[in-house]
Amino acid sequence: KAQAATSDPAPRPVRLADVLWNEDGNRVALQFLSADNKDRWLAIVSPPPAGGSAPALETLVHESDPAWLGWRFTDFGWMKDGRELWFLSESSGFSHLYAQAPGAAKRALTQGPFEVDRPRLARDGRSFFVSANRASPGNYEAYRVRLDAAALEPLTATGGMTYALPSPDEKQLLLTSSWPTRPPELFVQAARAGASPKALTTTTTAAFSAVAWS
Repeated sequence: KAQAATSDPAPRPVRLADVLWNEDGNRVALQFLSADNKDRWLAIVSPPPAGGSAPALETLVHESDPAWLGWRFTDFGWMKDGRELWFLSESSGFSHLYAQAPGAAKRALTQGPFEVDRPRLARDGRSFFVSANRASPGNYEAYRVRLDAAALEPLTATGGMTYALPSPDEKQLLLTSSWPTRPPELFVQAARAGASPKALTTTTTAAFSAVAWS
């Protein structure tokens, strides 16, 4: 029985969303997103192999969902070695932090029934600063993720929605914190557990602050 002729799949609109070089400038990471928000790719362009004439393009991550891929948790970057990528992925059902090198399996740096957001690799490449809602869905705190330990080290305990930006020497954290009855304000805190945040801004009026919010 003759087989029916097959045809190439129809072209799909895909955009190059991000381009990121490693520190040595010899590899570049690319993030592609499909226009229908159903596919995401992370790829690495490496130097050509010995005797080769063109750089090698290798797909590191391909995520696909027939319904929808969220756009929020798509952060990625280079690890300190300049060969491995770190990235956020919702492949487990929650946003978590992963690392992967070409030709290797991805490894989970965080895991559990909570979301990890806004990762920043520390200067020494041995830990990350992240925000996560591990305590409860509406409560984000700042944490440190050490690569040599599968645990989150809490840095803040604000009880609100807190995102942290480390100072250049990583000894201080600039915090943006908000609560159900208080808008975002800026605080500064030492980058260690148990430290007390110092308020830098107060943007509400006296009348607003006097309301007996439920």
